[in-house]
Amino acid sequence: MHDPARIDFPLLTTEIREGARHTFQAIRAAHPDKTIRLFALGSDDGAMTIVHAASDLSLGAPGDMDDESEVWSSAEWPYTEGGEFLDIAYRMILSCHRSDLPCDVEFDVLHAGLFEACIAAMEQLDREGFFGTGDAREEVVLLCQSEGNEDMEGSIGRLNTSRVVGRLERWIKLCQ
Repeated sequence: MHDPARIDFPLLTTEIREGARHTFQAIRAAHPDKTIRLFALGSDDGAMTIVHAASDLSLGAPGDMDDESEVWSSAEWPYTEGGEFLDIAYRMILSCHRSDLPCDVEFDVLHAGLFEACIAAMEQLDREGFFGTGDAREEVVLLCQSEGNEDMEGSIGRLNTSRVVGRLERWIKLCQ
């Protein structure tokens, strides 16, 4: 039973994980001829939404780093089917933004808790092998992003292989 005056963050994580599972499965089903390698969850700076995206872009060879901006910005990714599967999790945070509903959760707690729930949901799916295993997993990029912030709570390091983390670090240095 959900209490709209507070957020049960473990339950929110579970709802995000299951919603993301179905959302990303819907994207894969909608694009069966594509190899989906990039997956993202996130929100806006106001912690009012739960968004997702995916893409079939790839990292390419290590020397092909000239313009990887699309790889690291999920707002540019084309696949967003299945958002309805995140509706339960969205409704759990909605009460904190409506003046006609009680909410005892401070904004900073909501913001941090929502992003931690997104990151933890992606970690759980990854441990299950949802994003692939072995060599196939080395080609996958997982992001948890907010508008204007590419690495929520150290999510890049928590969610990705050392190859992907190194690739992002090199790309950032090239852009500076």
